[in-house]
Amino acid sequence: MSVLGVSLSAFSSISPASIDPSSSLMITHPDVVDDPKRTFDVCTGKGNPGGTWTFAYLIKELAKGTSFTPEDYALIWLKNWLHTYNLNTFDVPARPNMELFINFWNQASLAGSGQDFDINYFPARLLAITNRPDLGGNGGYGGDEKRGEARFTFALLGNTDKLGGYDKEQGCEAMPFNVIFEYNTPTTDCPSVQEWQTQWKALDGYALGSPEYNEKLELITTAFTNFGSNPAQEPNQSLLSQLRTNENALDPLWELREFVLLNKADGVVSFDGSLLPDTVKNTPDVSFDNTSFLANFVNSAWSVPGSPDEGTVPLAYLGVPFRGAASPVSITHWDYPSSALDPSMRQKFSLNTCNACHTGETDTKFVHIEARLPGGESALSRFLTGKNVVTTLNDPANPYISAALFSVSDPAGSALVSDFNDLAARQAAMASILSTSCELVGTVSAGLLPPKAANFKMSH
Repeated sequence: MSVLGVSLSAFSSISPASIDPSSSLMITHPDVVDDPKRTFDVCTGKGNPGGTWTFAYLIKELAKGTSFTPEDYALIWLKNWLHTYNLNTFDVPARPNMELFINFWNQASLAGSGQDFDINYFPARLLAITNRPDLGGNGGYGGDEKRGEARFTFALLGNTDKLGGYDKEQGCEAMPFNVIFEYNTPTTDCPSVQEWQTQWKALDGYALGSPEYNEKLELITTAFTNFGSNPAQEPNQSLLSQLRTNENALDPLWELREFVLLNKADGVVSFDGSLLPDTVKNTPDVSFDNTSFLANFVNSAWSVPGSPDEGTVPLAYLGVPFRGAASPVSITHWDYPSSALDPSMRQKFSLNTCNACHTGETDTKFVHIEARLPGGESALSRFLTGKNVVTTLNDPANPYISAALFSVSDPAGSALVSDFNDLAARQAAMASILSTSCELVGTVSAGLLPPKAANFKMSH
């Protein structure tokens, strides 16, 4: 069979079930995240300070091209929590306990190298390396939209009793403070997207966590983390799309924040390359919850095909500042008057937001990738795995099954029940990319590209 003169037998179909999520999508195995050559843990002193999968390495690569040392670069970012800042007219209150973490880093550094604030001794433990082929929109294959992402997730380390006071023997452990480096992929068009995902798929051919596997994975990760991966972005030359945090280590109220790099080419007159606070995408300020204004937005803009605001949350709606400056988890789901008339639309909108995706809409306790002990593996949310319990992806007593679904009742009270297995959706997205003929892209049907539900552009 051929379409527009292109033989459909020229490319093979990849089954989603043939993709091993633990080796090519969500990599959490201890032999990877505790690799002694590429990772380091200040709590145990084990590993290689500054190895290519450490927090320190990623900061060093971001700092290149700027006038900052890696240490100053990290300190400037951390100090965002020490003062209240305003974005889009909304205040983000200071969290002064960050000073205790900064002190903890300095003490860990002095104990490790004898230097103040040595970036190689930054207290962070690697939790996961992830491939997100599902974040490529249809326009991303040859267009201007995303062509997927790749991510590093860390938990910051500290004394969870009082944060301050470094002691490897007592009080050094993972805190409820996740940091996610979210990178665009080093791709430009459909063939390069396929080649990129082919590299990830090839990891399935190696024993997870073996020296050969880790060497191949390092070749992939340095392609998107290293300085020079994106020469058009000045001065960092980085593919970093955003850096997100999710924590209640500094304050009892869980809060999600977002930071970005700017680009002088975007018309910025002066930009020093530091990480800058940004609004939280797809999430309004919490003051709009349960308002008629939110109902108007969802029903008249967000859900309307062809609307400029379809499936996204703009900075302002009807001239009113709308998108949030941070995402405090003071609410666990979004609601509005008349939502009962279309519970599925309310659920789609709410699930798309930062705070609800991490709580009520997915029946999750704030993080989808949990902190872990040294030598252990992070447990994953049921939203991610479809399992009926929160456990590790590689749990032999509860193996991952792509057909499994985790069901969540509507937190707003309707009879709607939603089923989740996000890793299965990522398997399907990767399979679709690898099975697509690039000759047909843009000329036959968007249906050949990874599916994306209408009004649904979740990036968590």
